[in-house]
Amino acid sequence: MRVPVLVFMLSTASALRIFSDTKAKMDALKKPWRKVPAGTIPPFRDPIRDVPTGRPRAIEASQSRHWPNQEVPYIITGASFTGDDTDVILASMAHIETHTCISFRPKEDADEHWIDINHSDSGCYAHLGYYDHLQVHNVNLQLSGCVAQGVVVHELLHILGVNHEQNRPDRDTYLEMFWENVDPAYRSQYFRVSQIQL
Repeated sequence: MRVPVLVFMLSTASALRIFSDTKAKMDALKKPWRKVPAGTIPPFRDPIRDVPTGRPRAIEASQSRHWPNQEVPYIITGASFTGDDTDVILASMAHIETHTCISFRPKEDADEHWIDINHSDSGCYAHLGYYDHLQVHNVNLQLSGCVAQGVVVHELLHILGVNHEQNRPDRDTYLEMFWENVDPAYRSQYFRVSQIQL
C-alpha cells in the first residue's frame, strides 16, 4: 500500500513542479520585454505624450501634422455599422483619450477638418497624420475584420501621425530585413521613414 501512495506523492510533486514551471513560462510570455537584454531594443515611449529624446521615432514630429489643440472632430458615416460597431469605435477613441492628451468629439458645423469613419472600401486604413489641405481625413474600417478595438485604435493612431514600427528611421539598427520574403506589391509598407519626414 505504501508504494502507490509514494508514487501518487511523487507524481503530484512532479505535476506541481511542471505546473510551476509552466506558470513561470506563461508569465514570461505575458511580459516578454523583461527577457530582452537591456539596450537591445529601445524602451517603449508613449508616441504622443513622450518628451522628445532626440532619438528617431515612428511619429510625425512636425507640429503642422498634429491635430490643432489635440482635438479630433469625427463623424461616423458607415450606414451599415451596427450599434455594437459604433460602441467599439467609441470605446477605441476612449482608450486613446485615456492614454494620451488627444480628445475626440463629434464634428460641429464650424469644423473645417475632421475624420470620417466609414466602410466605403475594403481593408483597414487611414491617412497618416493631419493635413491642413484636407477637409476630410478618412478612416476606412471594412465591416468584416476591421471593427475590433485593436484595429480601430491602430487606424486612429495613424490619423494622429503614428507610423508602424517597421518604418522607424533606426529600424536597421535592431533588425535585418529579408526583402526576398516580402511580396513586391507590399514592399513600400516596409520602407523606412527618413528623419526629414518626421
